[in-house]
Amino acid sequence: MSQKTDELARILQATETSLKEIDQTPFSAKGFERLREKINEYIIQLVTESVKVTKAREADSISPSYVDHASKYLISGRGSKLYKLVGIIGGVLFGIGTTNVVRMILDNQYSTRGIIVSFACTVVGALTISLQVAKD
Repeated sequence: MSQKTDELARILQATETSLKEIDQTPFSAKGFERLREKINEYIIQLVTESVKVTKAREADSISPSYVDHASKYLISGRGSKLYKLVGIIGGVLFGIGTTNVVRMILDNQYSTRGIIVSFACTVVGALTISLQVAKD
């Protein structure tokens, strides 16, 4: 574990050295300090997530594709989870709507309210599924 901590500390130190060479002109002193904090925070999260991906794939070392996967996961974060939830809700609504349509056809019993509710559920469900697919 200390080897991983030492390697992470070395990466952070290299980042700090690189940031000292950057022109801070567009940033205030506090703004640039916050930028450095956020970069270090992201590096720690990216290394941690890359290790998790590597362990999940039972690999011996972290490949570039694992780093890409970890980065994509970190960047997509909450928004992606929200769209997945929207997609799930859309799937449920779509299922309710289509099930009601099939049930009305099989029973040969049609009602205005049943048709409206089924149509609304199917359309809203299809739209929310499309939204989730488009965002992924």
